[in-house]
Amino acid sequence: MSEQELRKHRCCFTGHRPEKLKIPEEQLCVQLGLEIDRAIEDGFTTFISGMAKGVDICAAELVLERRVSDDRLKLICALPYENFGLHWSASWTSRYVEVIRHADLVR
Repeated sequence: MSEQELRKHRCCFTGHRPEKLKIPEEQLCVQLGLEIDRAIEDGFTTFISGMAKGVDICAAELVLERRVSDDRLKLICALPYENFGLHWSASWTSRYVEVIRHADLVR
């Protein structure tokens, strides 16, 4: 498959930070999960996350969960700068580090 064809099968996540969400994080993750499932059904296999707190990390975690049973799926973490995410609260930093650890590619 050419690079242009591969690009048609990629989905990028970026979104609101937790303090700007108008719904609880749990509800957000359920809705995001449904959209990720729909994207997979539509042929998307590579997912790119900006790895910010909130939508980005939640989406990345959901992709990793689905990748366990679908080895076609890939997660790319697109970090804005080195050590991004290491200055947050312990819980967000832990989630960030765990996603990075399991990503297929970090840039």
